[in-house]
Amino acid sequence: MSGTIGFVLVGQSGRDDVLPVVRTLLGPGVEVAAKGALDGLSPAELARMAPVPGEHPVVTRLDDGSHVVVSKPALVPRIERCLTELRDASVKVAALMCTGTFPPFAVPEGLLLLRGQQVVDNGVRAACPVGGKVGVLVPLPEQEAFSGGKFRDMGFDVVTAHANPYGSLDDVRAAAAAFRDRDVVVLHCMGYNGDHKRVVREACGRPTLQANALMARLAAEVAGA
Repeated sequence: MSGTIGFVLVGQSGRDDVLPVVRTLLGPGVEVAAKGALDGLSPAELARMAPVPGEHPVVTRLDDGSHVVVSKPALVPRIERCLTELRDASVKVAALMCTGTFPPFAVPEGLLLLRGQQVVDNGVRAACPVGGKVGVLVPLPEQEAFSGGKFRDMGFDVVTAHANPYGSLDDVRAAAAAFRDRDVVVLHCMGYNGDHKRVVREACGRPTLQANALMARLAAEVAGA
């Protein structure tokens, strides 16, 4: 046994899209402790977490396979609770499985946290020189301006497109056509899986970074798996 790695999902922990990817990449010697920021919430409680105008939205998946759009600030106290529960269960390494930028939140002492946004964005930096051409695929059209602006501020020539990871692969394929002249493409949501990566590569022919795979590989390295 190489130990336990905690994974905090911004949706519900019983969802079937992220953890199968993680477990495959980690291998049989690592135990996964999963927590969902939306675990245990009723439909009415989920509705109250919807973003208000001006807030950056997060799209995420529930245990029943449906998806919801929630507010980042509303997620923060629930993420903190998940981290505390992992620390109390003697987990030493955890990964926040979201590529979004969150308001400041507390990380319990003794818990090393890998933040999805920093891991994925720095992965793009490592794969593409400043001034290079980056394609950014996000779930929602209202996420394009923020994500595109962020990567432009990092010094990249950016093209964005959107396709919901919980929708049709045909939508992903159509969106990826915008990336044919890019140096590298990043699937900027933890909900995109290997099928999405395959479709994007087929459509644009460019190197493609899959966010949840990057996180799983780094978590395994940090945990000594």
